[in-house]
Amino acid sequence: MTYTNRRSFIKQSTLALAAAGVAPLIGFQPAENQQLCFSTLGCPEWSFDKILGFAVEHKYQAIEIRTIQKEIDIAKIAAFAPANIAATKQKLAANRIKLVDLGSSAALHHTDAATRKKHLDDARAYIDLAAKLGCPYIRVFPNNLPKDDSRKKILDLIVDGLNDLGAYSKG
Repeated sequence: MTYTNRRSFIKQSTLALAAAGVAPLIGFQPAENQQLCFSTLGCPEWSFDKILGFAVEHKYQAIEIRTIQKEIDIAKIAAFAPANIAATKQKLAANRIKLVDLGSSAALHHTDAATRKKHLDDARAYIDLAAKLGCPYIRVFPNNLPKDDSRKKILDLIVDGLNDLGAYSKG
C-alpha cells in the first residue's frame, strides 16, 4: 500500500481546489449538490478531531471515512462507538461537514460460503453504522476478477451481493 505524506496530500488538495476555481472558466458546471470532500486514506494516522479540523480549515464540505489512526475497521474507532455517535454527529453538524461514505473492507467476489458470509455481514454492519451516522453510502470492493471463463460467475456473485446489501439497506 502506498502512503501519502501530509505535504503531498496538502499539495494535491490545493491542486484540486485550484482546479475547482478554474472549472467554471472552461464551462464545467458542477451539480448543485456537489461537495468538495477527501478520503481519510490520505491521512491514515490522523485522529477524527484532526481530520475534522483539517476539513473545516480547508473548506471541505464532506469526508469519506476509510481509516483513522491506522485503524481500518471503522467500528473500532472511538468516534463511531455507539456511546459516541451522538457527539460525533453533533461535531459534524456544528462544523457543517457531512460524511459521504464509510469505506468498508467487504469484498464481494468470494466464492467460499463462510468467507462470503463474513464479508456480507461486515458490509451490513457498515450499513447499520452509516444509518446511525446519517451517512448515505458505504463502499465495498469487487476484488480479484479472474481473466478466465469464471469471470461471469464472479460478476454474478458481486451483483447478487450488491442486490442483497441494497435490499438490506432499505430495511
